Amino acid sequence: MSYRKRLRQSYSVDSRRRHHLPSLNVSFRSTWDRGLDEALPQIEQLRNEGWSIDYERGALTQKQADAFAAQAEKYGFETKRIPVAKWNEDLFQFVAYKSKQPTGEAVVPPPAPQPKPKKVRVKEEMDPVKRFQEMFETNEDQDGGVLFDSSRTVVVVRYDATPVGTSGKSMVDLAENIMRNADTKEPLDYHKILNAEKAGKNIVKFGNDYYKIERIKKALRLFGQGQVFHAKKLPLMIRSQRGDSLLLAPVFNVDPNDKTVISFEELENL
Repeated sequence: MSYRKRLRQSYSVDSRRRHHLPSLNVSFRSTWDRGLDEALPQIEQLRNEGWSIDYERGALTQKQADAFAAQAEKYGFETKRIPVAKWNEDLFQFVAYKSKQPTGEAVVPPPAPQPKPKKVRVKEEMDPVKRFQEMFETNEDQDGGVLFDSSRTVVVVRYDATPVGTSGKSMVDLAENIMRNADTKEPLDYHKILNAEKAGKNIVKFGNDYYKIERIKKALRLFGQGQVFHAKKLPLMIRSQRGDSLLLAPVFNVDPNDKTVISFEELENL
């Protein structure tokens, strides 16, 4: 089988031609096929003259061809370009290379240029205690990952909290108690909280307990998303996927018929 036939087989319509097309746009397809047909005889002629062409890799973009040629010339090879087709401002092409060494010496193909390693952006771990301090503007001191707001009606408990004080330890125990005894364990949708606010609601009712919607919204902003846990006569707990918790004390003396009150069940249907 001749080299030309092998090339045409390698770039058949069903495989190589389509694989190296930047798009299957109909107008470009004809340009690509025409350019490839013109490039094949040039490739065959250069091969007969002792040039090497890695046609199995396919046509290279301008940037890839420049990098390959630079690497080849660095290792003592001379290069020639065989254009195929232009796509927007990018010229797809083959790169032929030949050693400048005298005939008879071993010819080692130039190594393919290695892409530069991408910079990996390391996402800094969110510290809920620090964000809580900013959002609730508290002057309290944290205790090993436990921090109260200034009114001491809201508290954040970090997933790895190790408090040393009595209050901090009791909050860690309380968070575990709420999880064990919760009647409600449901994901909490931030957008539904916003919809409730737009409807004029200020209080969310869980069972017979009432909680300020503004604090619930802050808790979700603190964690990005969360799951709500409610047990009778205990604080409402919103917990992040990582295990950080925000405990909210209930509000009292709320009129059940107050139009600003919405039950959790109604909230879920918004």
